[in-house]
Amino acid sequence: MGNSNLSGRFKAKRIEWSEIELKIALAYYYFIYQYNTREKDYESFATDLRKMTNNTRSNGSIGVRFANFAAIDPIKKSSGFSGGNKKCKPIWDCYINEDRSPKEEFIEMFANFIFNYGRNNKVYIPFLNKYNIDFSDVIAFPLSENEYQHEVSEKIKSKNFNKEKLLNDNSYLCSYENIRRIKRSTNVAAYTRDRAKGICDLCGFEAPFVDKSGVPYLETHHLITLSSGGPDVIYNTVALCPNCHRKIHSLDNTEDKEFLKKVIYKYLLNDEEKEVLKKFEKLFSENKI
Repeated sequence: MGNSNLSGRFKAKRIEWSEIELKIALAYYYFIYQYNTREKDYESFATDLRKMTNNTRSNGSIGVRFANFAAIDPIKKSSGFSGGNKKCKPIWDCYINEDRSPKEEFIEMFANFIFNYGRNNKVYIPFLNKYNIDFSDVIAFPLSENEYQHEVSEKIKSKNFNKEKLLNDNSYLCSYENIRRIKRSTNVAAYTRDRAKGICDLCGFEAPFVDKSGVPYLETHHLITLSSGGPDVIYNTVALCPNCHRKIHSLDNTEDKEFLKKVIYKYLLNDEEKEVLKKFEKLFSENKI
């Protein structure tokens, strides 16, 4: 029996790349690797990545992904490895703006990964310093998106939220100056989605599907974004289908924002919150909504 046959029989099983694994690999490439290609540093990142995935992916496989991202990076002169474009390009487009600046959720996602799997790894210090992220007083990092949506759905099912406590809930403002405050209230999201009764506040159509908890799937959108200092309260939020939510963030259409502002005013009037209505009219005006 020849060596070629033996090598075929004992070839290592290929490990498929999950979407979250690709996202974190892109984050390391974008925030660290493009400035620091030291092998020992990216190998320490690879160790942290394996902690997250609990697989045995090789350092070399991760390095190939960096080359894939280099192939689609507009500032790189090297062609890199274009073979992974089918998987890598959509993730690049999702998290990096046309001017090559990172989207806010991209920064938060990488910070979340570091907090959970690489807090003591010095390789991330340039990223943490650049975005003024300090873990020193963090007790619990915000939930992952899946955990967040699951908790919201369970609260909708159980009606486990108190409207009166959600009118002035300003304790969850989003700020990269102090990462302890990057947290969205699942109570606000649950109330907002329950209020919509399974109907998108923008297009007026039913939620596209029911989630694993048996709740119509809609997404919570803040008219004044958390990153610009908007409050995480029930009269700054609407429930949107995924398609309309993507449309709002992609197009930033003035007519859509004006329509959603009127939806909020309708909710305020229905709830007979006239004094709160005046407050939000002023707030939306100040923020040009």
